[in-house]
Amino acid sequence: MSNYVVSSPSTTIPSEPIDEVGKYPYLVVKLMPAVYQRHQITVYRGKALAKISHDKNFVRHPEPITDDGAITPDCRTLILDAVFEAVTRMKFRMAVVWGEKEVSFVEPDGSINESTEPPSGGVPLPNKIAFDQREIIDLSKQ
Repeated sequence: MSNYVVSSPSTTIPSEPIDEVGKYPYLVVKLMPAVYQRHQITVYRGKALAKISHDKNFVRHPEPITDDGAITPDCRTLILDAVFEAVTRMKFRMAVVWGEKEVSFVEPDGSINESTEPPSGGVPLPNKIAFDQREIIDLSKQ
């Protein structure tokens, strides 16, 4: 179903996955026409907080999921607010895919367009891009 996590009774730090990891919800970032990057949004139970960034995407909410496994309306609002803030900050268009035929496109003007067709096609990029760590040494300064 989804990537849900619960906190243990002794800590507020999220811990145990309670369902299949890696399906819904997830974020699609449009880097340029036909070039997309997919990021999982991890869902936790706890005090309300959402973060969408280049390396961590999560939401924490007191009641994040419904009995049938869907994200609650309040939790969705928290996610969409964080995504809009990220769209404004990072200058990339983004979409939250809630399920196989349920997606919210977050636009730079703050509007949200609902659709039944998640982003498809184009060139998907890996979530982690390994950069060349070699250092260039300028021998002319030796």
